[in-house]
Amino acid sequence: MHPCNGCRSGRKAAGEPRRGDPPVIEGEFPTGPELMLWRPGIDRTRLRRRALCAGPFFPRVVLGFMLIATGAVPGHVNWLVLAVGVLLLASSVLAVWIDYQCADYDHQHGPTKPCFFDRTRGKYYYHPSDFRDLPPSTVHSVNRIIIAVRDVHASPASAWLDPHDVREIHHVAWIALRALDRTCSLRILVNDPRYQAIPDDLAGAHACLTMVDDTIDGIVDHLDQVRFLVHAWEQNAGGFIWERARP
Repeated sequence: MHPCNGCRSGRKAAGEPRRGDPPVIEGEFPTGPELMLWRPGIDRTRLRRRALCAGPFFPRVVLGFMLIATGAVPGHVNWLVLAVGVLLLASSVLAVWIDYQCADYDHQHGPTKPCFFDRTRGKYYYHPSDFRDLPPSTVHSVNRIIIAVRDVHASPASAWLDPHDVREIHHVAWIALRALDRTCSLRILVNDPRYQAIPDDLAGAHACLTMVDDTIDGIVDHLDQVRFLVHAWEQNAGGFIWERARP
């Protein structure tokens, strides 16, 4: 992993909630920046540490220490080995620090070199490109779901909501995306010409997909309503504070 554009530009979270890591951030991918919805309840600080141990630079840190220990033997200092060890350790520590800072955001390595977070789709997060093989309307719904979670958590008006309700919005969004993810294989199957020879099963599969899509549409509408309501509260509160502040 390399220094990500998000870290270099100073762009971090898409919006900070009242506590903990934001559920939605903007990540850097080979195709460009995309919003990412993280799985509820995960400790991203702990995940970053695990990612470092699984990354390429942690073994170099260990090797640097070993070279320093080998080159700094009392009474017989090998300055070349010592210098190489110091340089390797310093460069590796810097790379590890950059990786730790950018691990959440930097995913520009591409599909052929997945990082710790990308090895299994949907294990830690979803982003719209995870659903690029689905119909464009479904990808649009995924975008609306993620944007709704981001806006609700980022709004100062979320402080007026019950914390349980704010967390529940995140959970519902994640469940919706997980349900869509689990239909990907079935959608591919129903479009397979070989499957057309089994009309009864095909009809059942289409009915199942229609039910899922209708449910997702309902969730999207409800999340949009919550987002608009929170935005309206935010605007009304701002006007109220402005009126109180006027002489």
